[in-house]
Amino acid sequence: MKSLLALGLWLASMTATAQPYVTQPIKLVVPTGPGSIADTVTRLIGQALSQQLEQPIVVENKVGANGIIGADAVAKAAPDGLTLIVGNVSTHAINAAMYDKLPYDPVRDFAPVSLVGFVPYVLVVGEGVTAKTVADVLALARAQPGKLTYASGSAPSIVAMELIKRAAGIDVLQVNYKTVPQGLMDVISGRIDMQVADTGVAIAHIRTGKVRPLMSVSSQRTTLLPEVPSLADAGLPKVDVIGWWGWYAPAGTPPPAIARLHEAIVKVTAQQALRERVAGFGAELKGGSPAELVAFTREQSALYARLIKEAGIKPQ
Repeated sequence: MKSLLALGLWLASMTATAQPYVTQPIKLVVPTGPGSIADTVTRLIGQALSQQLEQPIVVENKVGANGIIGADAVAKAAPDGLTLIVGNVSTHAINAAMYDKLPYDPVRDFAPVSLVGFVPYVLVVGEGVTAKTVADVLALARAQPGKLTYASGSAPSIVAMELIKRAAGIDVLQVNYKTVPQGLMDVISGRIDMQVADTGVAIAHIRTGKVRPLMSVSSQRTTLLPEVPSLADAGLPKVDVIGWWGWYAPAGTPPPAIARLHEAIVKVTAQQALRERVAGFGAELKGGSPAELVAFTREQSALYARLIKEAGIKPQ
C-alpha cells in the first residue's frame, strides 16, 4: 500500500512538472541591496526564468540586519511557490551563529529549491593606502594599531576580516555599512582604508584602478584574478570564505511546485551565454538539487559556527 501511494505521489509530481504550476507573478526576495552581485545575478536569472516558466518574475530587495528582514518575511509567507528567498551565506549559515535570537530557522522554516551559484571574496584597499602587498598592509596595521579602518557591509566580510585580524595579530577598526557597495564607495573615496568584498562588486573598480586587490580570501587563487595571492600564499590560515546563493521557498511549499522551479532553474543556469556573463563578475552558476542545498546549508552553518568562534565574534 505504501509503495502504491508513493508511486501515485511521484506520478502526480511528474505530471505537475510538465505544466506551469502558477498563473501569477513569482516574487524573488533578494536580502541584499541593489548593485550587489546577488541582486545583479538574480535579475539576470530572473529574466531567463520568466521565459522558461512563462510567468513574470518580480525581484524585490528587502535589505536589513544581514538579511534577517528578507529571510524572515519569506519564512512567514504563504507556501504557494509564489515567493522565494535568494538565500545566501549570511541568511542561511552565518546568522544562526551571529545572533542569539534569530526569528527564523535556516533549515526548518524553508523548503530548498536549488543551490544556484558561488562568488569569491577579495581584500581590497583604496588608492590612498600605500600598501602594495598583503605583507605591506599587515606591517602598516601593526605600526598603527587601531588607526586603519575596514568597511563591513555583510556578515562574510566581517567574519573574513576578523579572522585575518586574529591570525595576523593586527588591530583594524570596523566601520559598519548596510551593504558592501556602500562600504566600497567609501574605500574608493579614501574615507575607509580597506574592505573584504565579493568580486562581483569589486571587479569593475579593480579594473579601473579605483581599488587595489591584495588577497583572495580563500585557500586558492581565483580564476578571475589569478595574479592576486590567496590566504595560503600570504601565510594565513587556509579558510574559504565564499559567497553563495541558494533559492528557498517557505516550508510547506508543495513538492510539485518545488520540482517545477528546480527543473526551470537547472535549464536556465545551464545556458552558456548566461554562465559566461555571470563569470564576468567572478561568479559561477550551479543549479544544484534541493538535497544538495540542504546538505550544503548544514555544512556551511557548522563551518561558520566554528569560524565565528575562532574569530572571537560574540553573538548579538
